[in-house]
Amino acid sequence: PRTGNSDNTMKASNKRNAFYWRFVELGTSTAPAHPFVRPAFDTRQEEAAQAAMNRMNKAIDEVLAK
Repeated sequence: PRTGNSDNTMKASNKRNAFYWRFVELGTSTAPAHPFVRPAFDTRQEEAAQAAMNRMNKAIDEVLAK
């Protein structure tokens, strides 16, 4: 799904709750895991790799242009 962020970074709507994602994703000794990060990554793995390559290429081009 689209994040609505132009730079496509992850942003928490309430930063105080951002800490707890890992407990939801991985579970705790008393709560079962409810993975959402890994399934989302697996679904968009090719897109993520291409986005990373595009950013690296852009950074390299900027350095070489100096």
